[in-house]
Amino acid sequence: MKAKHFFRMMLLLTITMFVMVQCKKDEPEIEPAKLAVAPESVDFGEIEANKTASKDITISNTGGEILKVTDIVLEGDNKSEFGTDGKGSEVQPGKSYSFKVEFKPTAKGGKKANLVIKSNAGSETVALVGSCMVKAAKMEK
Repeated sequence: MKAKHFFRMMLLLTITMFVMVQCKKDEPEIEPAKLAVAPESVDFGEIEANKTASKDITISNTGGEILKVTDIVLEGDNKSEFGTDGKGSEVQPGKSYSFKVEFKPTAKGGKKANLVIKSNAGSETVALVGSCMVKAAKMEK
C-alpha cells in the first residue's frame, strides 16, 4: 500500500509541476526598468561671469518596471560652476522626469563637469561644458 500511495503522490507532484511550468510560459515577461537620458551632453556656450544659463535634462523609463533614480550628482574639477535641481525619483514605465542643469561660471576660461544619474537600471553620464568670458571694463572719459 505504501508504494501505491507514494506513486500517486509522485504522479500528482509531477502533474502539478508540469501545470505550473506551462502557466509560467504563458505569462508575458516584464522587461526591467531601462534608463534613457537626453541630451547625452550639454554645451552652454560662452557665458559672462556670474551669469546663469540653464538647460533641461530628461530621464525616460523605456522599460517595463519602475525606474528608481537614486541619485543625481555633479563630478569633475569644475563641478562648483554647475548646478542642478534634479533629485531622486521614481519614473513609471513609459514616463519621463525632467529637471534643470545650470552653468554659473565665476572665472574666465573653459569649464567642464559630468552630471551622473544613478538608478536601479545602472548609471548614465551627461557631459557638461561651457566657457566663461569676462567683459572688459568700460573706460570713462
